[in-house]
Amino acid sequence: MKLTKLTEDIYLYEEYITKEECSSVIGLLNKLEQNEEGYWKGISFYESSSARYPYDGEPILQEFNLSPTWFTDLKNRFRQSAADVANKSFEDMSQISFHVQRWLPGAFAPKHSDNSDHEGNMGAFTRSRYAGFLYLNDDFEGGTLKFDAKHGELPLEIVPKAGSFLIFHGGHKNMHEVTVVKKAARYTLGSFWDDREESDYPEDVRAAWAAELAGVREMQKGEQEGWKDIRDRGLRLSPDGATIPASEVEGN
Repeated sequence: MKLTKLTEDIYLYEEYITKEECSSVIGLLNKLEQNEEGYWKGISFYESSSARYPYDGEPILQEFNLSPTWFTDLKNRFRQSAADVANKSFEDMSQISFHVQRWLPGAFAPKHSDNSDHEGNMGAFTRSRYAGFLYLNDDFEGGTLKFDAKHGELPLEIVPKAGSFLIFHGGHKNMHEVTVVKKAARYTLGSFWDDREESDYPEDVRAAWAAELAGVREMQKGEQEGWKDIRDRGLRLSPDGATIPASEVEGN
């Protein structure tokens, strides 16, 4: 495994897991999709979705040559890497989320901060302080992660490579985007971390976050319905909001 510190709070690990493990996890996800109706659930970015990972000891892990605690062990590795970026101890890090992700052809993420708005104002996602993504495949086009690191002073471009892991401070100083994924699906394992517990924040602040988050989820529900209508018509959205034929991103 090779670690490159791209900035003081953007770390790139190469060969974090093996290519064989990557293939096994993708095979596992495809099997779970076949077995569980509605396995993938839409998330905030266009044509992207998330799903559960197997619990410790589920037979499907052995079927794909993964240890009974493979995902738990990986989550703990993520947690330690987040602690390294934050310059904190393993125990200091609090998990916000840990989940598998699929980005279908046409998926993209516009420029954003993971824990603030475009002006740096904090809100419901304040606790998504550190973000980590493990790339499970690279047999697609596009899907590049572009940073305006240090408030735009240091542009960075990360081309996904199967088995590599990127972890970074998700705040306003590291605004980033994902370019349009083309030809094939892009699979990742995503996680978000805070360096303090939820109980460390004032109760009234947490209540305001909950109210804000409820509004965001309602808005996202409407977006998902609109996106489904576009997909059902054989179209996709482009980052500028135009509709384009699905063949432009699927390579047909």
